[in-house]
Parts: sequence; structure tokens; C-alpha cells
Amino acid sequence: MNELFEALKPSILAIITLIATTLVSYLTIKAKELLVAKAGQVNALRIKSTIQDVVNCVEQIGKLWGSEEKLADAKRRALLILSEQGLNITEIELDTLIESVVKDFYGHWEESPLGEEAVEPKEITE
Repeated sequence: MNELFEALKPSILAIITLIATTLVSYLTIKAKELLVAKAGQVNALRIKSTIQDVVNCVEQIGKLWGSEEKLADAKRRALLILSEQGLNITEIELDTLIESVVKDFYGHWEESPLGEEAVEPKEITE
């Protein structure tokens, strides 16, 4: 029996090593996925915070500007700051976030900085 164990010992150690390596690899992949997801959330918060700061700034310094001028300046400032932070955002995402912040800033729906009348969603009735 002892001879059988000694003969199988290298195979048993190889199997244990394979299982341990597989387990460590799996845990590493899951940890990386978790960190990437967390980084995405952090970046989203950084982008939103930057857009809020930019809109507040433009509202403060552009009191006499029209909505088109404010929007153009907010976009320019936001893209500059975000690129310095290594964060990328599409034009549509930028417009959407600016509109959202402006709506929150005024606390109600007003004329959109894009020059179109913003409307609240209506309830769908059949």
C-alpha cells in the first residue's frame, strides 16, 4: 500500500497543483472584473461631478449669455477638463449630462440649452 502511495505521489501532487493554479487564476479573473467595474463606477461619478462643476461655473460667469453660448462654453470646458483627467465621453453623453444637470440646477423643466423646448414625459394611456 505504501508503495502504491509512493508511486501515485507525483500524480497526486500534480493534480493538487493544477487545482490550486486553476482556483488562483479564477479568483484573479474575478478580482480584475470587480476592479474594472468599480473603476467604471468611479469614472462615471468623476464625469458627472465634473459636468456639475462646469455647469455651475458657466451659470455663474455667463449670467448675460444666451443658452447657446452657455452650452458651447460648458461643452468646451467639460471636454477640456475630462481629457486632462484621461476620461472620454461622447457628444451625446455630454449633451445628456449637461441637460440633466441644468434641469436639476433649475429644479424644473425650462427651455433647453440646446434651444429646443424640453418637455416632461407624458403618461402613456391606451
